[in-house]
Amino acid sequence: MSPFEQFARWFEEAGRDERLALATATSDGRPSVRMLLLKGFDEHGFVFFTGLTSRKGRELAENPRGALLFHWPGRQVRIEGRVDRVADEEVDVYWATRPLASRRSAAASRQSEPIDSREALEARVAAIGDDPSRPAHWGGFRLVPETFEFWQHRDDRLHDREHWTRTPDGWHVRRLTGGTSGVCSRKSATSSPLFARPACGRRAAPRSGPRAGGRRGTSRSRRRRRSPGSTE
Repeated sequence: MSPFEQFARWFEEAGRDERLALATATSDGRPSVRMLLLKGFDEHGFVFFTGLTSRKGRELAENPRGALLFHWPGRQVRIEGRVDRVADEEVDVYWATRPLASRRSAAASRQSEPIDSREALEARVAAIGDDPSRPAHWGGFRLVPETFEFWQHRDDRLHDREHWTRTPDGWHVRRLTGGTSGVCSRKSATSSPLFARPACGRRAAPRSGPRAGGRRGTSRSRRRRRSPGSTE
């Protein structure tokens, strides 16, 4: 099994949850991170679309490397690699599938640039026609993986971690020592071909004090996970 196949399995088991965190950095190493939506993946990489003049677009232009993080109940996937621009033809195909309101907003918005007011932004959108063409400042990127890490929770805190590295001879996989934090979910407690044991064992013993990152969390954290909380 390749890391792409393993990702596809977990992605399906997570209900095709497209939310991800993308980390980028300037050429002198100043990092930034934000939430995005995954718009496609295959053995060539992971695709997302955005404003090319946004902060992430500018950082990727000067330092074309990035890191993705997918977080699902009881599981995380970290992916790192170089980031390439998606060909204009591919971007145009995706642009045509977007709802009209989304196309108008993207055509009107110069993402990450200052604007006088919300009213001024809405006025820009109102001035856009009913069939806007893709603006030159909007495009796509593909992160080409060099490493994957699959992380799966265990109640005893000996979490399972598998690290995949791309080599000239193919993908090399090794097990890493588990971390000491995470969120367990019975929904994700199925065994994976990569892991010898299920994600969740016996229920952890109760602890005193707040349970930040505990299994159930607070109602506030549950509401946060339900909200989309992502941008393009």
